[in-house]
Amino acid sequence: MKKFVVVWLGVMVAWGQMVSSDMPYRVMGDESQEVIFTAPDAHVAQSLDAKLHKLHPQYAHSFDHNLTQRNYTILGSYHNQVANAIATFYPLLRNEFYSGGASMIDYFGAASWLDEIIVHEVAHTYQLDAKVETSEVLQNIYGNNGMWFINPNYLLPTFLIEGNAVMNESRAGIGGRLYVGEHRALVYALSKGGALNYTRLLNNHIDFPYTTEKYLVGGYFFAYLSQLYGVDKVNAFFKAHAKHYMNPLWLNDSFREHFGYEYRTLIGGFLMQLHQETQKMQLLEGEVLARGHSYGALNHDTSSIGGMLIDQEGPNRLYAYDKKSGAFTIQKSTLLTGKVFAIEGKNYSTSQGYSAPNRIETGLFDENAQLLPSTSSRHILDRRASHEAYFDMRDAYETPMLYVDNRAIDRVNSSAILDDVGAVYYAKQEGDTRTLYREGVALGSFAGYWSKLIEVVDGKLYFIANSDYGASLYRLSQGKIERLSHADNIVDARLIDEAYFLAVTVDAQGYALQKAPLETAQEALPASYSYALAPLDITLEVSHEKASAPYVPLQNLHLATFLPMALFDVVNGWSLYGTIDFVDPMMYNYVGLGGGKLLGTQSYMAMYSNLESLLNYSLLSAYIDDPIYGQIAQAQGLVSYVLSRSNRHVAQVVSQYDGMWGDMSSQSITTSGRVVWGEHYGMAQDWHRYIGATLAHRLINGRHAGIVQVDATYELLPTLFALGYAKVGVAQSDDLSLRRDSFTWYSDATTSTLNSTALAMKLRQLGQLQTGLKKAFRTPLYDAVLPIGIRRTMVEASASAIFFDASSIKLTQGKTVQALDANAYSRMYELNVGVSWEFLLAHLSPLNVGIDYSYNSIVKSNDFLLKLGTAY
Repeated sequence: MKKFVVVWLGVMVAWGQMVSSDMPYRVMGDESQEVIFTAPDAHVAQSLDAKLHKLHPQYAHSFDHNLTQRNYTILGSYHNQVANAIATFYPLLRNEFYSGGASMIDYFGAASWLDEIIVHEVAHTYQLDAKVETSEVLQNIYGNNGMWFINPNYLLPTFLIEGNAVMNESRAGIGGRLYVGEHRALVYALSKGGALNYTRLLNNHIDFPYTTEKYLVGGYFFAYLSQLYGVDKVNAFFKAHAKHYMNPLWLNDSFREHFGYEYRTLIGGFLMQLHQETQKMQLLEGEVLARGHSYGALNHDTSSIGGMLIDQEGPNRLYAYDKKSGAFTIQKSTLLTGKVFAIEGKNYSTSQGYSAPNRIETGLFDENAQLLPSTSSRHILDRRASHEAYFDMRDAYETPMLYVDNRAIDRVNSSAILDDVGAVYYAKQEGDTRTLYREGVALGSFAGYWSKLIEVVDGKLYFIANSDYGASLYRLSQGKIERLSHADNIVDARLIDEAYFLAVTVDAQGYALQKAPLETAQEALPASYSYALAPLDITLEVSHEKASAPYVPLQNLHLATFLPMALFDVVNGWSLYGTIDFVDPMMYNYVGLGGGKLLGTQSYMAMYSNLESLLNYSLLSAYIDDPIYGQIAQAQGLVSYVLSRSNRHVAQVVSQYDGMWGDMSSQSITTSGRVVWGEHYGMAQDWHRYIGATLAHRLINGRHAGIVQVDATYELLPTLFALGYAKVGVAQSDDLSLRRDSFTWYSDATTSTLNSTALAMKLRQLGQLQTGLKKAFRTPLYDAVLPIGIRRTMVEASASAIFFDASSIKLTQGKTVQALDANAYSRMYELNVGVSWEFLLAHLSPLNVGIDYSYNSIVKSNDFLLKLGTAY
């Protein structure tokens, strides 16, 4: 039963997206949808509810099906300042919106963050909820239990799921990623460099530009399909593919039946057309100073230009270019990703992170990922001439308000910059026309949805905007717009002097920092992109008001899954067992019930867990009638509390009670405190630096045991990790155990592991030291048909020394158990060598599978152990 409990607790934690101890929520809705929100966002929630009601009929027509159940949309409070939104079908049909989108206003290129995520995430809802009759019948019986034959489309490649949503977000008349020149530059550069192919797009690989590729190239692919077949035909593909619920990985049949051509044929035609188009793309020619896999926005002062390069598998790097001498310096940094500002000799980056265990905020963070208090909930855009421009992230769901110091300027549709006297520049969107402003005065306009302002020199406004084949450098002066470079791959830039500029450019390998000459200015407007996409209408003509009520989690429990099982074996005959689960849309509360007879054992279980506050807890009661162990009643309680949290550390206290009565009787309380500090970057296979410390006490049947544990990881060289582990335990009796490391859901602090398959020990005292090395290699092996690939291979070697005072040692040989003289031994050593692979399953999900070889000085035998684990 313990295994069952921990499985479900893990699932609940994975889905509890909003911060704990959040603000009070309210709810409004009807039979088709509910919107859950906080009081400060009540006006946003009313708009959201009305827009959803207007969008759903349009999507139902376009995707060729209605939703099979009520849709819950959660508008996260401003304690959740994350630039993200998610859609899930399991255990309920839910959308979660977060309030941090304005921090990426130039990335998304949309007039409204709320409108962008409505159109994008609800598209996911229709994709994932598409079903044929058989799947609908199964859902009515079993609920949303996560099986592919009920929701087959969740196994579709990320390229198709996200690409379709990006295409749809571009239909609402608000812009979107297909209208952003920086994204076109990336897509075209990948194609021009020969990086794109059928197999790569299917698989979630770990090469540049990572999952960004799936969104952007996928968006262009679905725009291509829509021009051939129309948007409604393209969106209806997801209903057509749901017919293949028994084998949802086979795409060619679905494409052939729906479009008349196989997937391979259509993707081949798209890639060929794209490659031909990108041959016209011009790349910047200039000195390359450094390269990276992503970048933070450039910044400058009178003497230098600085910024950040991101490598995804190691620390970020800060660089500085001296405008006068041309000196260039670059160094590693632990700053969070973002635009860098120097304040009183200390570097900060504008980013998002934990400011408290129940707060994720935007602001300036130092090298230790600590928030500068004066910037709490402020997305800092620029600091110059003793002034500061920023967005207030507590009011940024729709169109953010721009502030300079504490002065409200206007609702704007771009980031903003300051000139050398503190005047602020920004962009506003009116339909498909973009206008650039200085302090409320319009300077010039052009057709399009995107631009990125970079600096003002001698009264002239420099900015990045669309070119036909990507993005380039422009200048606005006295109402005239001029293009300053022929290149189409410029995504950020700053002037060095009148003759040269420093640019961030993109190509098929990543981002480059280049020094290049300014060209003779040519009067030219930025390019305006258009797509033959049927429009979506989510505009509101009248104000919308709907009554709401406080959100009470227990009053909002809904049936999530019902899973009956029937098994037959010759020894026990028929086995019948079933579970039923209830959750609330915020995933705060979970209730699970189970019971029946399974393989000769009769059992009944009830469980409740609550994740609403920082004080998480769960309760379990169970009854078991087993032919071997007899009749057992069990109760379990688990309480955890997060003491402190940042983007670098977590400190938590956990206490667990276990009680059994009947033919087996035992009671224990285990209390532990754990502190973890570490740095992990992007797609890295392991921690760059990590140390964890645990202090635990266990009271079992009136006897005490104490444990201290420290574990650490350090990256010596790129992808070469040193590993360390130390543990000391003392018990009044033989309540410490040392056993084989095996696949298990649950282990308390008094249990230590080793790889020897034949050894089991009960201990009074234990000391364990382990050290090792691990090396990760990229081994990209992917296939377009077989649903399994390999992303990385890891080799590892370790040595352990174990010191103990044992009451018993048992050596298992075959089916016999031999008791050894515990007094004859006081130490042992173990050597381990292993290899593991980071597999990619169904083109989507990573899973580590490894084999370890070990030699133990007591057992004196060779053992092999198969290991399973999650992967980053």
